[in-house]
Order: sequence, then C-alpha cells, then structure tokens
Amino acid sequence: MNADPDSCLLVDMGNQRLKWRLKQASRAIGAGQAQPPPAAEGVVSIRPGRPAEDETASGDLESPRTLDDGFPDIPSPGRILVSAVSHSGAVEMFESWCHRRWGVTAELVASEAEFDGMVNGYDDPSQLGCDRWLAALAAHRMICKEGGGEAAVVVDAGTAVTVDLVVRGRFAGGAILPGIATMVRVLDRETGRIRLETCRPAGGGNGDAEGVLPSPLATNSDDAVHAGACHAVCGGVDRCIDGLRSREGLGARVPVLVTGGDAGTVAAGIRHPGEIRPNLVLDGLSLVAGECRS
Repeated sequence: MNADPDSCLLVDMGNQRLKWRLKQASRAIGAGQAQPPPAAEGVVSIRPGRPAEDETASGDLESPRTLDDGFPDIPSPGRILVSAVSHSGAVEMFESWCHRRWGVTAELVASEAEFDGMVNGYDDPSQLGCDRWLAALAAHRMICKEGGGEAAVVVDAGTAVTVDLVVRGRFAGGAILPGIATMVRVLDRETGRIRLETCRPAGGGNGDAEGVLPSPLATNSDDAVHAGACHAVCGGVDRCIDGLRSREGLGARVPVLVTGGDAGTVAAGIRHPGEIRPNLVLDGLSLVAGECRS
C-alpha cells in the first residue's frame, strides 16, 4: 500500500463508536490553483455484538479484525491524530493496530490552554475532555471566526451529554449529564422488571439522522423508560442552554450545534433550534492537524 506523507488520519474514539476521516493536503490542479481531494470517512463500532447491559465490558475493541473491517485500503498516512474518550484497552489496541498496519505512531490529542484564538476557561485546561475541546474549537471557527457570531452552544449527545458554551473567544464551560442509553441502562440494572433489550435505541446512534422525540404517553413500561430518558435529556439540555445564556448575558438567538450519536433525537426534542453537525470533533481535529505537516 502506497504511503501519503502529506495526509493525516483523524480519529474520534468515543465510548461506542470510532469515527475517522482521512485529511489530505491540497494539491496543485493548475496555475496558481490548489484543491483538496475528497475526504474519505468511516465509522467503526467499538462494542460490536456486546449487550448494552453488560456492565463488566471494558469497552475494548473485540479484536484487531474489527479495525481491519472498518478501514478501507487507504494510503499509509503521514500522521494519525486521535481524540480518545474510550476505555484505555480500546485506545491501546488502536495504537498497536496503527503501528502494525502503517508503521505510524498514533498521537493522542489533549486539550490546551489556547488554540486558534480560543482560550480554555476550565480551571485546569488539561482536565477538559479532548472531545469537548475539539467540538468547541470547530464551533468557534465556524460560528465566531468565520460567521461573525458572538457565541455558540455545543451539545454532544452520546453516552454522556455535554452542553458547552463558546463565547467571545473563550470556552466558558458547560455541564455533563447522563445520555439517553445510559439512563435506560441504569434503570435496567437497578430495577427488577425493566428489560433494556426491548427498549428502542434513541436515534439509532446515527448522529446525522433526523430524530423523533417519543411520546411521554407510553402504554408499556419499556417504552415509558425510553420516553422518560429522552424527555429528561432534552429537558436538561434546554435548562442548561437557558442557564448558559443567562450567565453570560446573551440574547435568545445563540446558535446551538448538536453532535453525537443521539443528535437527531436531542435536536428534535429541545425547544431551542439546533443544527445537527455530526462530525464536530473531527472538524476540530482537522483544525489541529492544519496541513498535517510536522
């Protein structure tokens, strides 16, 4: 397989899925013109075949074959940048797999005190989850630097749900609450008669799909648990957005960007208009990568 030293493989490792994008440097196509080739992207399940109620699962990838099947025959990248919130076993397996397949060492991205004109407002910037930092960087570039806006709210709806505020060139902070599936899983574990396997997944985990908020008037316990979790998350997100806007003295028209596996359900269920941006973390990684040159 040919190597492409100017390319960079961007990887977003969540708790349930690994999303990737191959970023390639612009290449000359005529006198004074350059254009990047189309980006290759994909998704790999981190917990293939594991029941959601398996609380003993480490979150590790089942085997390197999971990665072999999830990546096409792309050229060996010059760099690999990884945002990882997965369990350490999954991260270690991915690092080993990258080195074996391409001979390239994966670089784990960490939150910084400042980048691209945005200051990290966390008490200890290094403690901010890299996925939240990268999604905020993407929102800051898109809404504030390029769009001329003052602020943006970023909602990442996955295993956990985060609601963060970017305002006036600063990551101001945010809130973390349990995700929809996490709420259902806890009820399944802590009660005797709720069966998780009969509950429909919220949004199917497809973050770019249009979601539907289930009716709270459920007529069986499984649907009632699912509906309750969806409404609890959406209500919590709305309250957080209200609090963030009030705290910073912002008006009512602050853009809300929604990402994550349950983005469709959350965007459909909150009263604040939300724009689904399924790859915000990868977009932030792309900013960090620049032209992927060391």
